[in-house]
Amino acid sequence: MQTTHTEPEPGTRAANSAVPLSRERIIEATAACLHETGYDQTTIRRIAARLSCAVGSVYRYFRDKRELLYTVTQQAMEPAAQQIESGCPMDQAVRAYHSLATQDLQSYGLMFWLAAADCDLSPHTVAIHVQHDATRTIQAIPGIPDVVTRIIGCWSVQLGSEEVAQRCWMVLHGSVMLRRDARETLELVRAQAAKSADTVEPTVPTALASAQEETAETVCVQ
Repeated sequence: MQTTHTEPEPGTRAANSAVPLSRERIIEATAACLHETGYDQTTIRRIAARLSCAVGSVYRYFRDKRELLYTVTQQAMEPAAQQIESGCPMDQAVRAYHSLATQDLQSYGLMFWLAAADCDLSPHTVAIHVQHDATRTIQAIPGIPDVVTRIIGCWSVQLGSEEVAQRCWMVLHGSVMLRRDARETLELVRAQAAKSADTVEPTVPTALASAQEETAETVCVQ
């Protein structure tokens, strides 16, 4: 994440003003501003200027800067979550997560800081989409970004254990923060999965367990 501010090019504001404001445009402008100027200089006023809109217009979509940046930083990890929800192999998922997280470690770290800052919010659920299954909801993990909670939830189903999924993610996250390369990270996650499989009783989140039971019953009837 660079810290050099870049002013909009001549004519940019005029062009932007002709395009209707939307949540997607605000997110794109914020991501660009965050990359160019860093967290402190990414203000709602600067984002509004970039979009040629009133400051109040941004607040119609996001309650404050913190919520906006939380959305932006999570979106950077969305491709990995979608791959995992599609049922891709564990190795592929680990590589995708590692690649996206290490592309911008400052933004990745900021995502967790923002999640921790919102720990005092009311408990909520997170929707996950497991391949060949209906959308399910699981309890959000305090201090953990929702996009990561979705990843852990899907791995819980794939690995047959929420505990194993959490341990594998912890190794993956730690490897990213310690700047381990992709190959070493993959080996560490594989080792953790194998070790945990031998020591942890198979379990899945309650909502997912009931869903699996329903699916099994349907298969038996057929």
